[in-house]
Amino acid sequence: PPAVPARAHGAGAGRGSSTWDVIDGAGPSGPAVAVIDADGEHEGPGTAEMLAAQGRRVTLVTAFEFVGFSMNYLSRIGMMRRLIQAGVRLVTASAPRGFDGATLEIESLYGRTVERMAADTVVLAGPNRASAALADELRASIADLHVIGDAYAPRKAAAAVHEGHRVGRAL
Repeated sequence: PPAVPARAHGAGAGRGSSTWDVIDGAGPSGPAVAVIDADGEHEGPGTAEMLAAQGRRVTLVTAFEFVGFSMNYLSRIGMMRRLIQAGVRLVTASAPRGFDGATLEIESLYGRTVERMAADTVVLAGPNRASAALADELRASIADLHVIGDAYAPRKAAAAVHEGHRVGRAL
């Protein structure tokens, strides 16, 4: 499985997963899971909700001032309601500082206080990275290759649609 993000590593760092691992069914095996939301979108809260539905004790940790920071207001209302009803603990304005496989250390970004919480697994939600593997393979055989969307750089769908439109018109 993927390593816990560098900022969350501690001595003897334990098991880390991605949201994709969870979606693929290869995610956490223990009862206590911390989801680190570095994205502010649907990925972190959605994964936390999914894990809570599996009966796990879930804590969602984000450096943002509130969960779903980059989501639209109406989506955030329903998402927050579901997370609270599922019993997901929400920790905002905090960042991971270390994980040893049993304990996650998080630091408040305002008060600089440190909290240690039980966690069997840490699941990272974002930040996403570009996936250019296919483009790299095609470069050898396609002279005029245009790379757009998440193959170029991760961002919202509207930006990818705009790029596709721009490239389509240029062709």
